[in-house]
Amino acid sequence: MAIALAQFGPLAGVVAVIGFIALGSMLLFKGFSPITRKVCGWDKLARKYPPPHINKTGETFRAGGFFGGRIQYDARGRAQPFTVEPAQQGLLITASFASDAPIFIPWTGIREASWVDEGGMGSVLTVTVENEWTLQFYLPQDAVQIVQANIPPERFHKQTLGNLLSNRLRGR
Repeated sequence: MAIALAQFGPLAGVVAVIGFIALGSMLLFKGFSPITRKVCGWDKLARKYPPPHINKTGETFRAGGFFGGRIQYDARGRAQPFTVEPAQQGLLITASFASDAPIFIPWTGIREASWVDEGGMGSVLTVTVENEWTLQFYLPQDAVQIVQANIPPERFHKQTLGNLLSNRLRGR
């Protein structure tokens, strides 16, 4: 009997390792999305900004974003978990971690849009949404004309990288 248990000891260890790998894989590919959307408040945003029936323009942009309250979610640089689809009435935004819960930001809900264009160094359009928590999306240069055409001129600002850094240092 002792010999039989000793033979299963290493096998049990292999089974345990395979089980942990399977559990880790499930969390990596399926488990983080529900956790991310709950912790960062995406579901609350989806209830606040439900998408109506809209007429999309057919254009689609990948974007980074930031939203924060008690827990912050920040995706910049190459991390672009949001798909932004312009429409006549506003922006339809779908998060890769919550594809079943898009949000719709009407043009009137955009507090400001700041475009920083540094030519070869890059360009980013930051769209800040009127919300009790900070809600921003970082769109590519191709979205500039669409956003600029749909919000009042006083809410659209073009800045250089130097001006942006200077204003941040002064606290503006």
